[in-house]
Amino acid sequence: MQPVNKTKKFEVKIKSPMGPIKVYVELTMYTETEFGGTAKLMGLTIPYENGKVNGSSYQFGIQVKLPFGVLPVEVDANLAADGTVTGLAHAPNHKPMKIEGAQVQ
Repeated sequence: MQPVNKTKKFEVKIKSPMGPIKVYVELTMYTETEFGGTAKLMGLTIPYENGKVNGSSYQFGIQVKLPFGVLPVEVDANLAADGTVTGLAHAPNHKPMKIEGAQVQ
């Protein structure tokens, strides 16, 4: 069971074709299965409200505003009991990118 209104913080790296991208994610549980928060990457802070939890699986989407347009990224991550984060980030016209990191708070 997820505690409602509890904020969790994560530090992860996405292994992108351009090289590793460090991402800081904050999420707040709205219900036992829904969350929202922010993802900070490449100098941008991107809010999201569409997070879903199913057991240890966390899924959400963000819209990264780049100079050439908006890049939608869907994140599918797993949170282990020890706080380890693994998963994949999916963006159009890209191979799935591995995610690795940990919960920091």
